[in-house]
Amino acid sequence: MQVDYANQDLQFPDREVYSIENVDVSSVMNYSRQLDQSSWNMIVGEVKGLYGLSHNWDGDDSYKPAQPAISFLLRLLHELQKTGCFAPSYINVSGNGEVSICWETDQIVVEFTVGYTDARLTYIQMQLGRSWTRSLDGRNLHDLGTMSSVVQKITGLLDEA
Repeated sequence: MQVDYANQDLQFPDREVYSIENVDVSSVMNYSRQLDQSSWNMIVGEVKGLYGLSHNWDGDDSYKPAQPAISFLLRLLHELQKTGCFAPSYINVSGNGEVSICWETDQIVVEFTVGYTDARLTYIQMQLGRSWTRSLDGRNLHDLGTMSSVVQKITGLLDEA
């Protein structure tokens, strides 16, 4: 099913947002796998809402997210949804302009972060206490090969959960 993200209603539900940098991996909450359309719509709506943030959006001299990063994340979400993977658990926005989409299960945390100049994929394997981070050059995010590579890597990691 093709989703028209340009005509989605924006919804911002009240829920807590966690940043991987501040998470004690031994106590991460258990999130269910969200395959339904409403979960995808909610995440897409939250990402689209980032276009409306301005400089100093959090009152702490923060940077607004880069528009190309938001656009890339919307395309990435669209491509991931087509693969049948479950919707991200949440998004996270930081004051330095980075935006992350995150998946959490009992076994893993997968976080894809896009900033002004780079992107990175972080993977935490809960039971073994292992983690790694891979970086991408943000200038290559418009490349379809990069998109395909990111989609394959994320879906591969989520399949392990």
